[in-house]
Amino acid sequence: MSHLLLLPLLLYMDFGGNRLYSFKTENCFTSKSNSSLARFNRACHRSEFRNDEIKAIINHFNAASFTWFIETDDHKSADLLDKHGFIKYPALFSAMKADIANIADHDYGSHIAVKEISQKEDVQTLINIIACNDPQYPKYEWEKGIYDLLEKGSQSIKLYLGFYEGEPCATSIIIYHGDAVTLHLINTLPEYRCKGLGYAVTHKALFDAARNGMTQAILTASSLGQSLYQKLGFTEYTQYHIYIYKK
Repeated sequence: MSHLLLLPLLLYMDFGGNRLYSFKTENCFTSKSNSSLARFNRACHRSEFRNDEIKAIINHFNAASFTWFIETDDHKSADLLDKHGFIKYPALFSAMKADIANIADHDYGSHIAVKEISQKEDVQTLINIIACNDPQYPKYEWEKGIYDLLEKGSQSIKLYLGFYEGEPCATSIIIYHGDAVTLHLINTLPEYRCKGLGYAVTHKALFDAARNGMTQAILTASSLGQSLYQKLGFTEYTQYHIYIYKK
């Protein structure tokens, strides 16, 4: 499948195979959240786009910050965004995919447990962990972003908490799309890192997805996360620059 077809799945634009764009131009698509956090407000394109399309999308997001994913060799698009005041995030992000149809079960050890959650208090714990890992943004914006995702894709999203000796300390979110899934917001509290929790919350989500008939998984990863995902069979298929627009 084309990278451009996979990208909307990674950017909260597809839930259960249904595309939920907040706004479209001739060549571009957006997903707008109730949260002002840029990671929940996304734009992407399927072919060459124009200045007037960028202006229309900036107007659509109004005062909200948003991100635009550009493949590293798409220099023309990058130049256009530069001219409109977008800021390029300094790090590259890898888009990775894995065949999960035959993923094996795994023993995480006696100290670690992972469970799928749905109760409100558990969802709040998940949000608290994610917000703690990125304290520059207020927790209520994380709450708005995650609850917005749950509202858009209530039948397609599954949430997981990881526990170390009974203490909740790691998270993962998985979204189902036809026969593929995407992974998001894999987090571990700093004091619990390097104990296998990131692997556990990722593996458990993938293992459950495979048992539900899913065959492929995709995600985006920073350089810090790539080695973890490679252990689970993920390989890079392209790289992205992320451009951020802030008013």
